[in-house]
Amino acid sequence: HWDVTIDESSYTFTCPEEGCGVDSSCSLTAVENRCDLGYVDGRPFSTEDGPVVSSLIQSKASAWAEDLGPAGVALNASKAQAWRLSGLAEHSSVAAFARAALELMAVGAPAELVADAHQAAIDEVRHASRAFALAQLFGGDQVAPSAFPLKPELQISTNLSEVVRKNLEEGCMAEMVSLAKAKEQLLQGGLITHEEMALQQVFQDEARHAALAWRTVQWALRSDGSDRSVREVLQRALRHLSRATPSEKFEKSETAALHHEVMRRSTIPWLRSLLQTQTFSLAAEPEAESVPAQAASATAKAVAQALGVGSAVTV
Repeated sequence: HWDVTIDESSYTFTCPEEGCGVDSSCSLTAVENRCDLGYVDGRPFSTEDGPVVSSLIQSKASAWAEDLGPAGVALNASKAQAWRLSGLAEHSSVAAFARAALELMAVGAPAELVADAHQAAIDEVRHASRAFALAQLFGGDQVAPSAFPLKPELQISTNLSEVVRKNLEEGCMAEMVSLAKAKEQLLQGGLITHEEMALQQVFQDEARHAALAWRTVQWALRSDGSDRSVREVLQRALRHLSRATPSEKFEKSETAALHHEVMRRSTIPWLRSLLQTQTFSLAAEPEAESVPAQAASATAKAVAQALGVGSAVTV
């Protein structure tokens, strides 16, 4: 259960008692799993109870907001709320990648993957700082994140198949949707220069982060032992995604449409390609007419480029 209170308005993230996973309707990319302002951005630090985020505080000394000029010079309440939520999610992602680096070390991942996980955490510090700066610019206050609410017992996955499941859900799925969401906002316009710069940087960095998740899954699949547990995780996820059919509610939601386009243009075909050849094969790009389709197409291309395969694997 995730509660964020902003200006006496509460935004809630709720999971069932058994928690969320790739196969559940409340996974980080499921249409039901969203607050009033959209999906939980990026790759927040999560436990079996859902994402973990800091509270919002007023602090001039937090240093979690870069200098964009005087606060409140472009007052806009809805934009302030959106950037506050984005800042909390990006702030949480710093912890997520710090843990991801430990988990990669625990399963014997190559040094390059570990190094890239640490770089991703540094990227998220920059994203959070820009988001809180924009929140201050639009909100006219000194909003900042509180101390991160970590429990003393840090949950670290040391099982290869579990690490793959988390990378698949948090990186290959959730982060891809977050990346497409940034591109969609850029395509829709109505942004000031500082917002455009922030979203362009997020799009560039998150493409590398999503590629890191795919590279991790690829390495794990190639390292899979005789029990073939990694392959089973990927096959189970592919079956679940392939048989999912959008409901009427799903089809009428722009955010859900974005999720659907990302899954069909990248996640599903890339999973098939990995399971068949352990590589990312190329295929023809389908027509992209709607804004969500254009954003998902650009996302697939950007991540494919970060993977070094030139263009996207699509249906």
